Amino acid sequence: MFNNKELRTMFRLSKHLFRIISQQEQSCSVKRASNYNAQKPDSQSQPRPKYNHGLSGKGKSKRLNKIQDLPKIQGEIVFGLHPVYLAIRAERRNKFHTLYVGEKFMDTENRNSAVSELLELAQHRNIMICPLRKPILDQLAGNRPHQGVCLDADQLEVPEWTFETEVSSSSQGMPIWLLLQSIQDPMNLGAILRTAYYLGLDKVVIPAVESCRLSPTVSKASAGALEVIDLVRLPKGVSETALCEWWQARGWQVVGTALDKKESTSSDSSLPQSLYKFSTSRPTMVLLGNEGTGLSPDLIQACDTLVTIPNYEQSHKGLPRISSLNVSVAAGILLHWIKVSSSKSNR
Repeated sequence: MFNNKELRTMFRLSKHLFRIISQQEQSCSVKRASNYNAQKPDSQSQPRPKYNHGLSGKGKSKRLNKIQDLPKIQGEIVFGLHPVYLAIRAERRNKFHTLYVGEKFMDTENRNSAVSELLELAQHRNIMICPLRKPILDQLAGNRPHQGVCLDADQLEVPEWTFETEVSSSSQGMPIWLLLQSIQDPMNLGAILRTAYYLGLDKVVIPAVESCRLSPTVSKASAGALEVIDLVRLPKGVSETALCEWWQARGWQVVGTALDKKESTSSDSSLPQSLYKFSTSRPTMVLLGNEGTGLSPDLIQACDTLVTIPNYEQSHKGLPRISSLNVSVAAGILLHWIKVSSSKSNR
């Protein structure tokens, strides 16, 4: 027979043993669930890839699928059919390491014409092609829409602007450059680059600091325009104002954008005019500012002309009006008008 002290000791030991067994069973259940459901979010998943930070959508979440044995990435992941195809086609990145595609594309019957053309181009450029399951592609792309295509490539290198940079027009019209100051949102930057490339602008200038990084996120948002558009970056220590002065020294004009008349206070001659009253007959540099604050005071002072997109007075049934446009939308309206007006001047 056991005395009371021995019984209490045995009870505590059995209770402790039961707790250990329960924890082990719970741990095994979690492991089994993760093995059978690879797409279930895990709070202890790997951190988001840095090269995909900033794109809106489900990939914003820090909770990603936990996938084991991910391929080792040597550069950064460009994702999406158009960005990947144009990156390989343009060959502006130093090296393409591996093209990752969905396993289903290994069957020719599952390919559309765009995928077939991409795979043929990759084979022609001797790029290694590796099929992967969709959950792994999701992880590589940071849970962004990749369309079954991810490319491990070196980062895009942008040449620096110098005082000897050549100014020429890619079309029969006069040269039109676009200077972007402190654009922060990768979606905005991508949309602006897509518009600039579509409209045939000759060059886009990016500041060295205080601007969104030219990441694969921007490339995806631009539908691949980032990979092919003519870009230059201002060197560190060279201000946007210095670039404007270099442009004006050639007898050309600098056009800035403003929200309203309050944005310019130097003199009446510098007050913004309606975009639709503006026309140009000489090479033009267009300035677009930050999403929230617009152009800096120094750049406003450097402009020859300030233009604004008029907000038409309408009755909104007593509701407040929206006083401004998204910067990428404003860029589309502004650049199209300036491009059309410059074309008319050359006829």
